[in-house]
Amino acid sequence: MTATTYTVIGTTDEQDTCDCCGKRRLKMVVALRTDDGDVVKFGRSCAARATGWGPGNLGRKVAEADAELRRARYTVHNFGPFAAGHPGALEMFRRRNPNTLNCRTDAEIIAWSAAVVAKAQARLAAAGADAGTWEQGLQEINTRTGRYETADHWPL
Repeated sequence: MTATTYTVIGTTDEQDTCDCCGKRRLKMVVALRTDDGDVVKFGRSCAARATGWGPGNLGRKVAEADAELRRARYTVHNFGPFAAGHPGALEMFRRRNPNTLNCRTDAEIIAWSAAVVAKAQARLAAAGADAGTWEQGLQEINTRTGRYETADHWPL
């Protein structure tokens, strides 16, 4: 019998029960991917015991995985308008990057942004996380900041 190896996906709010011991109302549930592709959700203590990493190392790996997912969501939300070819976004890209040598035409900006967004969406899909859309990201920003912006008048 071989030992199962785990890869940290990140934390999850989908459940507050440990799949290992059944403990309920956990403050943190860690999502782990097994070597055969299954996803298990363990509490912090069970995850540390199952992986053999110890609480400190597990905490670092969870923080790194969560940060990577946040960066991927940020990329989807912030580069999505460029990838979609939104005119206001393209104008903003040119203002923010006046010396860009690699992306001179709108088609090059769109192609580069689409590649960046696709890579971020692939990372989120591999983690089983919802990538969302840039429109949802704009809605989240509006909620957080109290501003009202739509895709039609993306901030310039």
